[in-house]
Amino acid sequence: MEAHGLVQRIADWPYSSFHRYVRLGILPDDWLSGDDAEIEAGEYRADPAN
Repeated sequence: MEAHGLVQRIADWPYSSFHRYVRLGILPDDWLSGDDAEIEAGEYRADPAN
């Protein structure tokens, strides 16, 4: 993971809300720390025809 090419790991970006989620116990501190970690992210768009 890269935050706009600035860091290699989410834990390295001090301004990420990731750190708050770790403190709250929502995410483990090693979340997405592997080199092969991929996530699918984005906004959900409902089908406008429905």
